[in-house]
Amino acid sequence: MAVRACLELRIICLTGCLAWGFYAPVLADITPDGSLGNEASRVTPNVEVKGALADLIEGGATRGDNLFHSFAEFNVEQLQRVYFANPSGIQTILTRVTGSNLSNILGTLGVDGAANLFLLNPNGIVFGDQARLDVAGSFFASTANSLVFGDGQEFSATSPQAPPLLTINITPGLQYGKYDPRSNITNAGNLAVGQDLTLAAGNLDLQGQLDAGNNLTLFGEDTVTIRDSVAQPFRLSAGGLLLIQGNQSIDIAAHNHTDSGLWAGSDLQLRSHHPVAGNAYYSAGGNVTIEQLDGLPGNLVSPHDPIILANGDVSLGNYTGASLHILAGGSVTVGDIEINSTDTADNAISPDNSNPFLASLANVTLSDEARTSVVIDGSSQPTLDIRAGIDWTLLGGLPGNSDTGNLGSNFGTAATSADIEIGDISIKAPNGLVFLTNQYQPNGANPSNKLEIGTLRTDDNFGGFVGNSGEVIIDYRGGIEISESIDASSASGKPGDITVVTNDQLSLDGSFIISNTSGTEKGGDITIDTGSLFAKNGAQLQTSTFFVINKDDKIDTSIFENADAGKVTIIADDTVTFEGKSQDGQTSGIVNNILNDIDRNAEPKPIVDSGGIFITTGSLVVNDGAQLEARVGEEDTAGTGNVRKSWGNSGDINIVA
Repeated sequence: MAVRACLELRIICLTGCLAWGFYAPVLADITPDGSLGNEASRVTPNVEVKGALADLIEGGATRGDNLFHSFAEFNVEQLQRVYFANPSGIQTILTRVTGSNLSNILGTLGVDGAANLFLLNPNGIVFGDQARLDVAGSFFASTANSLVFGDGQEFSATSPQAPPLLTINITPGLQYGKYDPRSNITNAGNLAVGQDLTLAAGNLDLQGQLDAGNNLTLFGEDTVTIRDSVAQPFRLSAGGLLLIQGNQSIDIAAHNHTDSGLWAGSDLQLRSHHPVAGNAYYSAGGNVTIEQLDGLPGNLVSPHDPIILANGDVSLGNYTGASLHILAGGSVTVGDIEINSTDTADNAISPDNSNPFLASLANVTLSDEARTSVVIDGSSQPTLDIRAGIDWTLLGGLPGNSDTGNLGSNFGTAATSADIEIGDISIKAPNGLVFLTNQYQPNGANPSNKLEIGTLRTDDNFGGFVGNSGEVIIDYRGGIEISESIDASSASGKPGDITVVTNDQLSLDGSFIISNTSGTEKGGDITIDTGSLFAKNGAQLQTSTFFVINKDDKIDTSIFENADAGKVTIIADDTVTFEGKSQDGQTSGIVNNILNDIDRNAEPKPIVDSGGIFITTGSLVVNDGAQLEARVGEEDTAGTGNVRKSWGNSGDINIVA
């Protein structure tokens, strides 16, 4: 089913007028249909309601604490004020439109009391840019053909009959009937209610602002489309749960205005059968979940830079798009991730973001021995930024929107852990950054289990780009297990540095941490700061340089001035162990080499240096064929692994144990 990117709102010309304090209503726009017989709705003009003149809707069919109204036409013009009377004892007002036209709500629609208000029109509902709600209770607008009660009875707009005489219990059994997939609810106004706000239709096309004191639900049988603009923000704000469900698709592009965003005092959920297009800023006092209709994790795509802040857990499937920032008070669970671009500073966590709070999140201090400072900038680096287990009180609280301030006491589901669970990671653009941590402003009360990493690649070969490969920083409380590889190598530019910090054990089982180069740039540095390191079955740390020079090549040795191998630094409180080989004979250990294939007749020879290996540990164990290797020279063509000829300086191997 086609996804509509936007809907042009055609504002009906103003036919009411306001002159000399006299309000002239247009009664033809609110027409009772007669289906309720002698309980028909009545419209009384020029009634003072809440200090100003309005059209007051009275009458209707009372059933218990429910009041039913029925209209052939229902519209509210610009500057018009239309209110439903709220007789004593009435808790819910249900309104249907049985004619063939949509409803245009261009002025103020309200309830003169605390009752909830339902508006049902299968033809569609338009809320114009001057539309306002004055509803202290809850407001429900729907294009379904009926409201279905718990006992199976209906209040239908397509087969209108009088409501049944028995007392009807509206909650919790109320459901909507069928939707015409062509029916739309569009909004350009500022709709705010005291309790729940629900918009449900075949399609939702939304701009403007929606604000609910409690839960906010947006439901599209087909699609939910959300847009802002440079001139006008789009804002969703719920004191409780914020749920967006588009059965076929959710298409959010709310990145053009700095005040745009989605805020939930409790959980924030996005549900759709297909991947969610989610270009926005999200903030939740509870959990943030992106899921399919069957409850399985849902995928997220975004050509811009989503920012997800949560007091609880964050869970989604795969992600593809620009820089991604996830900061959670609890755990973060994500599938495979591909980062392919950056975004502007105001759409990213960046020191240049005009939002002071988001700018402050760019500065990070690691938990390593050196207390290394890191700057996160999703606008200048294609960035994956995941931080779990945050104590938001250390940052002054999790911010709400500009109207509500911090979410504060509205915080929803409490976080239960500081775990990060993640699939394969790839950066497919130059100069990237992968930053994974649960040590940023940590909440020590949240436990942390082992971080498992499969394949993490920021290298240009896999990424398909020309330029410098990305940096990798992992700072984690709890063990880290690498089952495949972390690869920040480069053939066309500078390899990325790799830093791994954990106060527990770093485990490598036949896996690799690699920052090699075959170009003219220095190899990347590998820094490990850990409680202990255990590498077995051919697991290796590699930072090496390899290049080829033929006899007839014109050699400018200056281009090799920076072609040194990087260095490997390991600081371990306890034991560093390298043990054994893989089944194909690959030895466990550290490889810090410069290997070249230089024709012996080529002159002059470039002089390059191996960076060296530096280990500080309680004890070092290297056994069962494992080795530490730092060398410079030509690879022995006989395949023995020996150096045939050296054109530089081998690095030191320094061990303090």
